[in-house]
Amino acid sequence: MQKEHYTTAGMSKCVNNSIEAWEKEINANLQRFSSSFTPEQSSLLLDTQEKWEAYRKSQYLLLNETVGTLQGTIYINILSAEKASLFEERASDLDALLFYLKAYK
Repeated sequence: MQKEHYTTAGMSKCVNNSIEAWEKEINANLQRFSSSFTPEQSSLLLDTQEKWEAYRKSQYLLLNETVGTLQGTIYINILSAEKASLFEERASDLDALLFYLKAYK
């Protein structure tokens, strides 16, 4: 994080940028899977991705209604970080699955 981003707004923007980057990685991994999966595996992947999206939306609502209602500017950054961790975890899970598929084929 650069020195000019040492504000609440700057830190939040930085975290939101990381969400965009993680989301791009998730989408890139989904594309990689589609070219190497069987139709049944692709269907399962799409199903899990749709369920993950539903989970993410529900988790956002929960975070907004809990952490998002707390007083103090630090909670803006905590809320952003919690949201980013959802994307980071999903990207990591897909990365691991890709690794296993490539390593053991």
